[in-house]
Amino acid sequence: MAREQDKLRGDAIVVEGDWKAKLDNFWFYHKWHILIAAFVVFVLTVCLLQSRENKKDDVVLMFAGPYKLTATETAALRTGLNEVMPKDFNEDGEKYAEMVMMQIYSEEQEKAIQATPNGEIPPYLGYIDSYYNDEQITSFDHLIMAGEYSICILDPWLYERVKGAGGLCKLSDVLGSVPSAAVDEYGVLLANTEFAAWYPVCQVFPEGTVICLRNQGVMSSIANKKKSDREYTNAVEMFRALVSETGTALPEAGSEIQ
Repeated sequence: MAREQDKLRGDAIVVEGDWKAKLDNFWFYHKWHILIAAFVVFVLTVCLLQSRENKKDDVVLMFAGPYKLTATETAALRTGLNEVMPKDFNEDGEKYAEMVMMQIYSEEQEKAIQATPNGEIPPYLGYIDSYYNDEQITSFDHLIMAGEYSICILDPWLYERVKGAGGLCKLSDVLGSVPSAAVDEYGVLLANTEFAAWYPVCQVFPEGTVICLRNQGVMSSIANKKKSDREYTNAVEMFRALVSETGTALPEAGSEIQ
């Protein structure tokens, strides 16, 4: 019995030895192929990551309000924005609109949601952290004050908040007139724009959502006036396309819309 166990042990040792020998032989004959392949994979990975990180935005839009877009809705909205964009502003061969989204609730909205039974709260709202919401409102105010983002799509109470602080451009100064979809002399009702008609994803935003244009930030102009002026000019062109009533900036009728 002991001899049989020794044989088993011996067989195991032989098998392990054979496996190691084969591995050593494989490495000896193919090590350069393995190293080169590993290097190529590494280089490609780094290049892809850098390509993603270095993607340049043509314009940046801010969305602020109680609604949080899903990944599918975000992709659909970006498709629409990219298609409507008048031109490749940074001339990198690709039109790309970046979107900054802030989920913020007014005091009334927060109280209404907190008073709603959990089972009846829409999935996109979920639990509200009052402290975090207050921080978001403060961050929003700072970003608006700095003029960090020019094109803003806002919930009505946030729109009134910015307008009351004198932070918005008059539509007549930007468009030459006040469009019929305007809620007043500063903002346009998103749902009534031709852009929203072409891209149904806009319907997910709460009723009364307004698109408006921020005054150019003074501080950003001082920091880098040439760059700031160029970015603001691009934002103005994009804003005109989004609130266009003629449809000249939109795809031709019958074209495929995603």
